[in-house]
Amino acid sequence: MYRIKPSLSLLFPVLLFLAIACANSTTEQPITTMQLTPDTTLRLTATLRSSLMLTPSSKYSITPTNAVSDSPATTISPVLTITPSPTVTPTQTSTSAPTLSENQAIDYFLNYLKYDANCTLPCWWGITPGLSTWDTARELMIYIRLSPRDETKPDGYIYHTTQDIYINGIKNNVYFRDQNGIVEAIYVTAEATSVDSSLDRTYFQTLWRSYSPSQINLNYGAPSRIWVAIDGPYETGAFAYRLYVFYDNIGFMVFNQGIALRINEANIPMYKICPTWQDQVWAPILRIYIRPQRSKTSLEELARLKMNNLKPIDIASNISPEEFHRRLLPGNEPACFNTPQEMWR
Repeated sequence: MYRIKPSLSLLFPVLLFLAIACANSTTEQPITTMQLTPDTTLRLTATLRSSLMLTPSSKYSITPTNAVSDSPATTISPVLTITPSPTVTPTQTSTSAPTLSENQAIDYFLNYLKYDANCTLPCWWGITPGLSTWDTARELMIYIRLSPRDETKPDGYIYHTTQDIYINGIKNNVYFRDQNGIVEAIYVTAEATSVDSSLDRTYFQTLWRSYSPSQINLNYGAPSRIWVAIDGPYETGAFAYRLYVFYDNIGFMVFNQGIALRINEANIPMYKICPTWQDQVWAPILRIYIRPQRSKTSLEELARLKMNNLKPIDIASNISPEEFHRRLLPGNEPACFNTPQEMWR
């Protein structure tokens, strides 16, 4: 296990290294890649990260625009754990491929989660399904220390999974599907690992604010369709909603989950669904399914959804996707809708 703490004993060799590097700046030094293990753990404070910051390669540099969020921005001092995927066959990689240091990888990962007007969905981190080669995606994953592993499945596709990345209790993962060397789909997942931690929820809202329901709604407009499901009761007696927001013509679908509040409206038992991350008491879960804009594979097939417990929003709540879009725009409160409890028995 590798732990970095802000102490003089650690900073002295770092500063010495930087001094030597400056003295030999005319000779480019190769980057040494450290093998990650399940115990590789990195803890950085904002001060230490600043002192160790190196200038990242411009090859994958992104300058994102500011995103509107569902919650106030929170300064995060990342606590990162990279856990290798359990899949079996390592990807063949070039030993000459550059690889960032751990602290640089953190900064790149955080930077990639910001909204980038030059890489809007279905583009993800510069990779566009249907256009980008898997070699390009693999090179990027290696560059940010997410060395992928391969698994060929009966459907004929090759799935490339990366390590799970834990930042402040938030589990993050991205994996790819390719056919004939072309990326055909990208799967992105993020979830708070502690149900009861309000701090984890705050970090989640900050880390993924560019992909919050309100921000997706603002950036991409009215969805083509929305499906809703109600689950429960759970051990606590609570009910949960699942919300699938489709942008079929663009090529992605976003899944969110949250608490479905039980209320009475005109003496009719209802579930109240508020699809924002504000005041969220449920451990947040976000999944993004991405495919080419023109694809024979539907987004529900890509996500392998079971249709028997899902209902279109206009049937579940008598509102259209366009009305859903209007309610989530800034200043249009409340951004909630109700669905009859009887419908879900």
